[in-house]
Order: sequence, then structure tokens, then C-alpha cells
Amino acid sequence: MVRYGETLMPELPEVETIKRSLSQLIIGQKITKASINYPNLLKNCLPEEFEKELVGQVFKDITRRGKYLMFEFESDLRLIVHLRMTGQLRYEKNSNLIHKHNHFILDLEKSNQLRYVDVRKFGMIYLGTYDEVINDSGWHRLGPEPLSEEFLPSTLLGILKKYSGRKIKALLLDQNIIAGIGNIYADEALYKSKIHPESLAGCIPEDKVSILYQNLREVLRLGIENRGTTLNDYVDGFGNTGSFQFSLLAYGQENKPCSYCGREISKIKVAGRSSHICNTCQNKYC
Repeated sequence: MVRYGETLMPELPEVETIKRSLSQLIIGQKITKASINYPNLLKNCLPEEFEKELVGQVFKDITRRGKYLMFEFESDLRLIVHLRMTGQLRYEKNSNLIHKHNHFILDLEKSNQLRYVDVRKFGMIYLGTYDEVINDSGWHRLGPEPLSEEFLPSTLLGILKKYSGRKIKALLLDQNIIAGIGNIYADEALYKSKIHPESLAGCIPEDKVSILYQNLREVLRLGIENRGTTLNDYVDGFGNTGSFQFSLLAYGQENKPCSYCGREISKIKVAGRSSHICNTCQNKYC
């Protein structure tokens, strides 16, 4: 597995892959026991509430919004998990060794467990009714989903006009403006669109905005098709790594030749985040 110096948060494709893999495994299963080993992960409830309320609940569905996962039960109870930097949700046999970074464990009917694993303990967990968890977690403040039918080229153009003075890379990373895009997929989309990440949003020509729209959706779809990008800790619900890291053209490719012109890819900082660019191919607007 390739490892990079920067610790990365799972983005939309990784979280969507986790959702799809866990949906195959836990929907219809009942929780027989719940335990929390690191209470600081709980952001809106007490450990005793977590361990009591989840027992007897049957998984009905899993939904994703941006980088959040919501576990729906046959009752009105909801569980939201944000994996942050190093969180993993693993479906394992009850008999598997419990490691020190297994911070919550849900025992299921079929001698299996859903475990939350998090080396850095940055994850966030919310439990309550639908209204409670979406308000407590910030789910309701997230921007539009970039792969939704409602997200049109005109949607992206309107966003860029509204926040015209902001750098495009920072804008793409703002979860309250567009949900789910992180450093990897922003770099890939901007590179494929030949737009410099420091370009001001309002200065990007409309034809380039249309190209960016297409490339944003393309790289996210390809990320999902390849079951995500594993550079550090990301695995799906089966414990399998993704493979999109082998298709990256910009992110993590510093000092390697640009796929378009052959010049070296550079690494710079934009809005406090590493950004990988071709200074020859990617135009800076304004």
C-alpha cells in the first residue's frame, strides 16, 4: 500500500464505498450488545445512553451525506458517524482479536460485530432522532452533493459567482458549499480541467467551469468505481483497500512528469493544504 506523508480524510468516494459495502453486511441485522471504549467520540450523548439505546435496534438502511454516514434503524433512532482522519468501520467476526483502537463495538445476531477503529481518535459519533442528529452533527449545513441530479453546471457556476473572491481550491474543500470533496479529488479535477488551484472563483471562464463540473463528477465516479483511494488508513467495510491511488494524475505525483506536457508536477500550499499542480498546463485566473 502506498503511503504519503499527509494524513488524509476519507472523501465522498471512500465514504460511499464504505456505505455500499456495509449495506451488504448489516442491513436487517439486530444489535444484541453495544459498547463504547472511548467516550470522547460521542458528541451528543452519554456512554450509558449509547450502550442502552442501540441494543435491540435493527439496521434498516445506511445513507451518506458528504463525508458523513447515517445508520437508520426500524425505530426513529439514528446513528451518524464521521470518520475524520483515520476512522474505519469494520465488519468482523466476534472471535477476532479486539485491538486497542476498537473504540465502539456493536454485537450483531450472526456472531459478527460492527467495529469502529480509529488510531487518532478524531472521529465523531451522534445518536438520537433524525432531527437531533442532523442538527447536532452539522449534516443540515452541508452543501449540495456533487453527484446528485440536482447538481448541474449552473449550480457550480452560481457557487463560483457567489464566492467570486475565494480561491477555487479552498472553495471546493468547503463542505458547507459543496459536500464530500477533499484534497485528492479537488487536485485531480483541477488538474484535468487545467485550472490552477489559486485561481479566483469569479475569474474562471464559464467554459472552464463547465469542464471543471464534468471533471469533478468524473473523478468522483471513478473513485467510487475503484472502491476509493487508499494512501494511508482507508479500508471499506470488508477491510479491503481501494485502488484509485494507481490512477492518480496529480495528487502525490510531485517530481513526476505531467501526463499532458511532460514537465514535473509541483507541490504547493493552497489554503493550508498541499496541492499538486503542473505550472505549465494549469492556468491561473486573476
